[in-house]
Order: sequence, then structure tokens, then C-alpha cells
Amino acid sequence: MGTLSQRYNEEFLNRAEERKEKLQYEKLTVGRKTAGRVDHILNLLFQTHQNYYFGYHEAAVCLSGILLEQALTVLLEEKLATAGRLKTRYKNRDAVVSGPNELNRSSLGLLLELAKSYGICTQTQYDEMRTLQFIRNTSIHGMLPEFEYDEKKQIRKAKTEFKSVVLPEEEIRAHTVGSDSAELWAYYALTRTRAVIDEIFKPRAVRLPPRTTE
Repeated sequence: MGTLSQRYNEEFLNRAEERKEKLQYEKLTVGRKTAGRVDHILNLLFQTHQNYYFGYHEAAVCLSGILLEQALTVLLEEKLATAGRLKTRYKNRDAVVSGPNELNRSSLGLLLELAKSYGICTQTQYDEMRTLQFIRNTSIHGMLPEFEYDEKKQIRKAKTEFKSVVLPEEEIRAHTVGSDSAELWAYYALTRTRAVIDEIFKPRAVRLPPRTTE
């Protein structure tokens, strides 16, 4: 396969390094690694970052969606272990999850409804995750809308099914290397997915702090 410098030109690698430096991410704390799925989340996080750095924007968006799905599954698995089964309303019907296999087969939409029903997320976090779900689903079909520039407000804005996604020009200049829509969607999906996972995992990180070797 060769080294990165052999496979990619210098400009490509410099661009990737610039994205990494400007992202300025902090460590994501999810608590103790009690199951293999926690390691899986961290591995997905690494892959999402790598795809973002190298400019594989659609892959970064899709991986962000998978990352969110797996994060919710970890928290719901722990709820399932104590409750025996999980239930909620989904698509105008009662939905019941009775075991890990059913949970693993559940859609992101159902996972979100369960998370809200069992207090894993606030309404604000739920709304943000629904927006991230829309971004992931729309990206799969190559149908993400374009960001529009509002010179007066100094923002870039794009409409989704749930709300308008807004990125201030100041944030774009500080943390991205470009302003084309594909780059901005990848940046938004990665950073907002990280942020919401960090928020919903805080109670777990307090209850199950990482061991010193983790």
C-alpha cells in the first residue's frame, strides 16, 4: 500500500493536517469500558475523524450517524439490563424492545424515541439528534441542501426537515479549511455529534469513571 506520503501528494496531506489542527477537539469521555461496544464507539470516532481530515466528507457524515447510533445503543443496553424491556411510542404504535438483539436491530429513529422516553437525553438534545439523523439520511442519498451565505448576519445557513442549521462565519474561519457545503456538513456532523455524545454520556462517566489504565 505504501506510506501516506507515497499515496497522497503533499498538498492533500497538508490540507488534512490543517483540518486536524483547526478542529481543536478535546478528549471525549464516555466512562468505563465495560463492554466491547464502548471500544467500538472510540474506534468509530477515530475513523470519523480520519475521514474528515482527509476530506472524505460524505463518509465522515455517515460515520457520524453510525457513531451516534452506537452511542445510544450503549446507554440503552444499560437501561435494558435493569428494566428488562424498553417501550415507547414510535410511528404511532407501541414499540417494545425485549432484548439486546432487538435493540441491535432497532433503527436510529426508534433509538432516539427510547432515549427520550428513558431520560437519556433532554428535549434539546433530542432535537439536535433528530437533525443529525436527517443529515446522515440525506447524505446517504446525496441530497444534502446547500449552505447559503447571509452577509448581514455573517452566517451560513441550510434548512433541514427539523430546523435551520446555522454556522457563524467566525466559527467557519477558525475551525475549518473551506466553506463549500460538503466541507461544512462534515464539520457540523462531526462536531455536533461529538458534543451531544459528550453531553448524554456525562451521567455515565460520573457513575462509571474510567479506570486509570483506560
